[in-house]
Amino acid sequence: MSTTVVGTVMLCALLHGHDILRGGNEREASSAVVPSLVPRSITAPSDASISLEFAHYAKEKLELGPRSSLGREDWSKLLSAASSSSKKCITEGKYESLPPGELVTCQECGFTSSKSNAVPPRKYEEHHFVPNAGSIPRVHPAGLREELLKLLPMRAQAQNFDLDTLSPLDTVSKKLWQEWKVAVKASLYESDATGAIFLFKEITRTHIWTAHFGSRNGGRLEMRISKSKITWLLFAKPPSEKGELRDILSRPVARLCVRAPNDSTVPVTLLTGSWELCLPETIACTILVEGSGDTIPSWRNRLGLKGGFETERQFSRLKVTLESSVLPDLKAVIDGVYAALPQCGGACGSLRKKEKRRDTEPDLFFFLESGRKSLPGDDTYIFSPTCHRTSNGEYRETLLVVDKAADFDPLHSGVTPPLYRKIVKTFVPGRWIVLENAFLEANPPCSSRLDLTTMSSCADTQKTLRIGKGSWKAAPKILSCDIPSSDAKDIQEACQMAGGLVEVNLQKSSNVFRQLSFVLSRLKIPSLFSENCQRWLELGISDTTPLNKKVNGEIECCQRCAPQKPHVKWRHVWKGKSLKFSPIEDGQEAAVYERAVKQRPQAWLVRLETKKSHSLHLQIACNAVSLAYRAFGRFPKNSLSRDSIVGSHINEALKRCSFEWRVVAHVEKRQPIFPTLVFRSNKRDVQAEQPPTFSKYMLRKEQLRSLAWMLKQESTMEPYYEEEVTEAILPGLEWRAESRVRRPILARGGIIADEVSSTVLLLLSPLAHS
Repeated sequence: MSTTVVGTVMLCALLHGHDILRGGNEREASSAVVPSLVPRSITAPSDASISLEFAHYAKEKLELGPRSSLGREDWSKLLSAASSSSKKCITEGKYESLPPGELVTCQECGFTSSKSNAVPPRKYEEHHFVPNAGSIPRVHPAGLREELLKLLPMRAQAQNFDLDTLSPLDTVSKKLWQEWKVAVKASLYESDATGAIFLFKEITRTHIWTAHFGSRNGGRLEMRISKSKITWLLFAKPPSEKGELRDILSRPVARLCVRAPNDSTVPVTLLTGSWELCLPETIACTILVEGSGDTIPSWRNRLGLKGGFETERQFSRLKVTLESSVLPDLKAVIDGVYAALPQCGGACGSLRKKEKRRDTEPDLFFFLESGRKSLPGDDTYIFSPTCHRTSNGEYRETLLVVDKAADFDPLHSGVTPPLYRKIVKTFVPGRWIVLENAFLEANPPCSSRLDLTTMSSCADTQKTLRIGKGSWKAAPKILSCDIPSSDAKDIQEACQMAGGLVEVNLQKSSNVFRQLSFVLSRLKIPSLFSENCQRWLELGISDTTPLNKKVNGEIECCQRCAPQKPHVKWRHVWKGKSLKFSPIEDGQEAAVYERAVKQRPQAWLVRLETKKSHSLHLQIACNAVSLAYRAFGRFPKNSLSRDSIVGSHINEALKRCSFEWRVVAHVEKRQPIFPTLVFRSNKRDVQAEQPPTFSKYMLRKEQLRSLAWMLKQESTMEPYYEEEVTEAILPGLEWRAESRVRRPILARGGIIADEVSSTVLLLLSPLAHS
């Protein structure tokens, strides 16, 4: 067996059986406490405490309901902004939009991409790209997300979704009907028959914007915003066993098409409209498929497969007619001619698009749907208004499904196309009925407003926090909040089992932050920082700071917050007949450094504390001192130029160092944006005198100007400030804490490069005259 297999087996055994590992005597094994080998999302509190002594704190109410409503003009702006800010290329980050001029669109299927990613085209997926029409600027995704957070409720409760009044369907078996009702009611109601509360989880950005909500019973809500409508979809928790019920519950059980405002003077919310329930009934029907037009090579023919596929062809057009008088509305949508788009990325080259009779007619596609987790035998042809590649767990709206037993495959062999006319069995997945009194209550009164204690402005706030010996053990509190236990039962139970007071492990905390997102998404950066995004708060230096110590000629930093990096050793490496030197870190020091980095204090402290049984106390603090130590530890410990300013007075030099910190909003970007580098000219500088030792060579006037600049650089006593910035991101709130350390050094000399073919004067000197 290979080492990879043996290592995997050993890790699996440790992860599943570490609780039975005992140490010491057998009799003492029962009382032994074996810590978990798996990193947990919540852990015991660290050495650092959360202090309230830093700033002035104010109490306010945190509103969880929708903050604003929509008028007719606002409705149009929202749909336009959602379409403009949606993700147009896979290279776009979470909150980044490429300019319209860098985008291209496929004329046939509507797929969008950036020019750099679309050219050159791939061999078997060649979209018909054209430049993006128009030059309308795109809306920034972060701005639309903030607007959606104002319009969405953070909590919503299901009301009047009465399923007991529904009569059983004759076309559905009693067992399936009863199992479906139990599963749907479990997602819509709590154990005490009250409506389930759906809590906000996150907002995702793909080709559309989607807001996700979830309940404790496994039900989930999705609000989707496309370029033409806003739709709510309600999903029940499907069973783990594979079967018909699981297939039914993989589709939404209820939906709401938000009604657009008719009058600009009457605003509406995002929950205005009538709910519809999808009954577990499949409406069987048939379609007539007729081949027409020229023939084109099939996907296996284009791949060059042998064994009878050399002459395999497919029709360029298929005429589809829905043979059903029961579904007149669907017949008007489905009937038409579907043109083949074999190179637009569909599974097995099956993608087809309906030819529009009017420009206002929506797009409709006919293709083979290949599931992300299904077997090839489960793939089937569907009619859908979208053809994009779905992400994991994403639902695709489906109008009509071809029966798997129909064995539909519109291919033929030979150059001359035969007459193709086939009746195919299909079905409509579910029957929708209107629920008259059902609605979502956007702001349940039990916890519509939460008490929030947040940091506020104060005149002398920045002077109270100082860097001293062990000062990293007291982190200033940014804000705190009490969350009702009814909305965070799972987390509260986990905290009680862990001792009541726990700290969130930021490296393993995605699920915790997701469960608390209905509160965290409404938290704003305190006014102390939000008054000016560029505002830095000063950190003072205490007399007991370890920065004042000097060991072996090097300035010592806090080893707990900024552990010392390993020294570099050099080894001889023979490459052929040449001897080279290769740097390598000291192995023992590197091991100590890696352990110390993992054990250093967290820059952000997020702690949860259970308060009896009625609330969960959330505290967020920023360890600014520890973050400042990290930035200071990046400086070279021994700098001759720095000592040259103040001699051996290290304390005086430290007083000239500045330590600052701030908290800002964090936005992920695909690539950094730097200002354009501009070379400065010295044509207007004063000329220096001709050097007496240059009697044989007379310098030109541009060289004398360069010499004057060099002499000024050599005689300067103005220090240059080195700067190091360290940052730490709080993922749940998308905040970023930054610490900046600036210290003076003396930088002399420089390089001036003249024009090509001219004399280049280089005046180099040591970095400092010492």
